[in-house]
Amino acid sequence: LKRQNADSYQEIMRRIIGADQGKIEPPALIIDGELRSKAVARVAELFGDSAGPLVALNVGSGGRWPKKMLRPEQIHDYICRLRARADVDIMLVGGFAEAEKANAIMALVGADDRVRAALTDTSIPSFVALLAEADVLLCGDTLAMHIATAIGLPTVAIFGPTSAPEIYDFEGLIVKTMASKLDCLGCYGDCAKLNNCMYLLDLDHVVELTIQQLSYSVDLEASSGTAAT
Repeated sequence: LKRQNADSYQEIMRRIIGADQGKIEPPALIIDGELRSKAVARVAELFGDSAGPLVALNVGSGGRWPKKMLRPEQIHDYICRLRARADVDIMLVGGFAEAEKANAIMALVGADDRVRAALTDTSIPSFVALLAEADVLLCGDTLAMHIATAIGLPTVAIFGPTSAPEIYDFEGLIVKTMASKLDCLGCYGDCAKLNNCMYLLDLDHVVELTIQQLSYSVDLEASSGTAAT
């Protein structure tokens, strides 16, 4: 049933309650001013006066479906490919459960000061505030993705064991990608296949989508400024 479904959660719920299937607006989160200030200071501490766009990379996926997100070696490969094509800062985000994975990634990255780990403690509001400082997010089908929709953060979301159609894209705010030519996507499991949904992901395409979302972020900022004026 999951694989047959082509509707988002919002569309399904509207149908259940008999609501009009009109435009779907994203949820909204208001970030506390003090938390926002602390997040601004933390990013400045990590990257100094760098003027490059900031890509947040949510390294984790939780323990239930480990293949919701790339392995450390793949994340490092993605970072190298993205940095070769775009002048960006990259901030690894997540919680304390992702510390080991983030450390493994940073060990592969080495001395590149444009890549920094910024894991938060158990405070979800602090995590939200830190994400709000990014220009683009790369993540799996995780909490970070849902937060991104509520703070207007352009996102590249990777899908494997869970359903991509269930996640509404909010007119391009979220772009979704997954491995092609796999009939087992949306398995809601954790298989032992060598050629699995994360291994077969096209990292060059993920980089291309990230660059696309960086442009979308600039357009969003420009339209927000026009609206404020």
